Amino acid sequence: IISPNVMTGQESIAKNRAKLEELPAWKNLLAQLCGTLRSWDTLYVYTDVFTPIAFLREELETRFKNFVVKSLRIPPLDKEATLTVQRPSILLHQIETYRKVLQMVSSFTMLDVTGIIQEVLATLTHHPVFESENSLDWIHNEKLFFSEEKFPLLVPYVRLYSDFVLQRMEYGAMIYSESREAYVGRNFRAEDFCSKTEFECLARLIGIKGVQLIDRNLLKAISGKLTEMKETVATNRSELSDLETFYSTDSCIPSARSILDVELFTLKCVSVGNCLCFRRSLYGGIQSAMRKLPSFSTLYRATETMFREYPLNIFGREELQPMDLLAMFSGVDVKQADPALRAIIKPIAVGGDTELWSLLPYMLSSCIFSSVFQTTNYKPSLDSFTNNCNVLVDTFLMLLVSFRSLCEEEDFETIRDESVSKYLEVACIIAIRLLRINAKELQKKLPFTSLQSVVVFLDLFAEKAKHFISKYAIDKVCPYPMMRSLYHDIYLADIE
Repeated sequence: IISPNVMTGQESIAKNRAKLEELPAWKNLLAQLCGTLRSWDTLYVYTDVFTPIAFLREELETRFKNFVVKSLRIPPLDKEATLTVQRPSILLHQIETYRKVLQMVSSFTMLDVTGIIQEVLATLTHHPVFESENSLDWIHNEKLFFSEEKFPLLVPYVRLYSDFVLQRMEYGAMIYSESREAYVGRNFRAEDFCSKTEFECLARLIGIKGVQLIDRNLLKAISGKLTEMKETVATNRSELSDLETFYSTDSCIPSARSILDVELFTLKCVSVGNCLCFRRSLYGGIQSAMRKLPSFSTLYRATETMFREYPLNIFGREELQPMDLLAMFSGVDVKQADPALRAIIKPIAVGGDTELWSLLPYMLSSCIFSSVFQTTNYKPSLDSFTNNCNVLVDTFLMLLVSFRSLCEEEDFETIRDESVSKYLEVACIIAIRLLRINAKELQKKLPFTSLQSVVVFLDLFAEKAKHFISKYAIDKVCPYPMMRSLYHDIYLADIE
């Protein structure tokens, strides 16, 4: 079938061969033209002086900029017409192809084509908000002028990737698979835009500053959710105190179920977890890009080595913050020593009652009775949960560590024993008590889709919290032989 816009024979092999045979002739003409430009350094027209090489450089910059902006927009890929931006890997490949063509011009004129491309991309990804002397001003600056007309490369990608987290993941259209280091969509191929390769190409396209602009939107969403979650914890102060007293007795489950607004609290935790996981993927893309680029690989290794020389700066010591910032912007996994995240948590943590944060382990343990845990199901093939329950691991660990570490007169042992380990202990006791209930009776009162998946979640938490607790800490309250049988049931069900 021939398209009406294509003439007969235009797509034939003979026609394409003729075009290829014309290329040497065009190359010879290009060589002659460039040779002429090199012979005439300047041209005088009355009182005006023209430099042909400078004009050629400016024209190449303008054309390359127009090419990038034009290649960025594509026809919609979905029914809602929201995916109208080219995949970072494809756009980067197109830019590389354009660079190879310009390299031929460079061989005849001695122009620095690499410098031209870097200068254009630097212009397209620059934003005045990063000119401030304060290295964290990009988070708190409310007067952020951000129009697509002025920032044609930054705005589409910042809006697209912010929408992935704040809209699509929020409503369950995407789930996060940590083993694949990618996001999987139900109604569209999220992995086309949100895989390890795409995040790396995105970092190479928009740079560290562009990634920070996406991160800025995520941090603001986290800040809003944390403020609301703090109010929920304060409302349940008396109920949480009761759970603190009775969690090791038969009144454990009734006390945990008496806590108010657990459902909304858990959903907000999922939203925060989505942002945290996506932030890690974004900075992981920076890490991959810096490791692969020869000019930055040495810098990355040196930065990572210096960052590992001291314990995680979870207490926010000012003298270590510059190194934390350098490590974060280089893509090093800073874990709970994230200075940007600490900047939005500190006003919330310090502004509240210090004793309130000691009740967080009990509030998080009661989340087991929310619909998020009751309807979740672990999928071994994806190493993920059907409703993104796995992102709660990052949220819980951030709440348990960061809120306590930013309060006064706290130390590492207190956070380990009274925060992280305490949550693991209380949550495992609740899970064990639920497993002891007859399955039919449990389904009548608390219909869990897969109670085994809850135990898998606790195991994932223990694995990620290995910097604060021993891997064997979970064995005190949930013996591994029991967990092994639960894993067997889950994998067997997944295969069937």
